[in-house]
Amino acid sequence: MLEGAKDETLEMIEKVISSIPYEKQRELINRANAQMVISIVKAVVERFGEEGWEAIEKGMRDFGEGRAASLKRNLNIDVNNARELGKVLDFEDTLTGVKERWVEIGEKRAVRHEFECPMLKVLKEFPEHCSRLMRAMEIGTLKTLNPKVKEMKITKLLTKGDDYCEAIIEIE
Repeated sequence: MLEGAKDETLEMIEKVISSIPYEKQRELINRANAQMVISIVKAVVERFGEEGWEAIEKGMRDFGEGRAASLKRNLNIDVNNARELGKVLDFEDTLTGVKERWVEIGEKRAVRHEFECPMLKVLKEFPEHCSRLMRAMEIGTLKTLNPKVKEMKITKLLTKGDDYCEAIIEIE
């Protein structure tokens, strides 16, 4: 009897999900993932303070380092060009639905503005998701691709009330 109810529930879930447009499905999944990560990070930071942050950021840098070779190969990145390194950010924004534009494109310096983020409502409650977690991952990726990358800067954030997020990639 319980098995039949379980099958019926799964069928209803499939019908509901299939009725939602793909872009909205992706937005909902990204928001849920962001909420999950935020819950985990908050619990660790509440328990371990700055030491917890340091451990989490190390994990994000390690993840970035681990994905660098695959991204270089699959995105065909010229690692000696700042804008080309920015393909990493382009790839991520394609996955999350962030709308952006490059406002400065150069071999040694590239600047991008992100002006629309589907996860903004969730991330406003925890801007450190972008300023600490994502930044740590990007640093791990970019410095692995090219050790001459200066620290990637995030100078503005939608989550802190700015008109856009600003990311700057510079190569020595």
